[in-house]
Amino acid sequence: MKRSFARATGLIVMAVTLALTLPLLRAGGVRAVTATGVLGDPTGANPIEGEALLDELAAAVIHDVQTWRTTRTDAVREIPR
Repeated sequence: MKRSFARATGLIVMAVTLALTLPLLRAGGVRAVTATGVLGDPTGANPIEGEALLDELAAAVIHDVQTWRTTRTDAVREIPR
């Protein structure tokens, strides 16, 4: 029970932080909220998890583009190569 409460509390803090930070980001970019260019706390980051995250994101983008290319119904034609 303590773990789920801590997770819920963390999610609430993140949501409030984002609500406060997003308008500043939109108005002034990353420099408006951080001098280092880092958003969040990178303390627990490591290269293995970072690589796995990037692999997962890349796979998701590839999947979405492939899905879009096979399901689109507009009049876009392929450019011959």
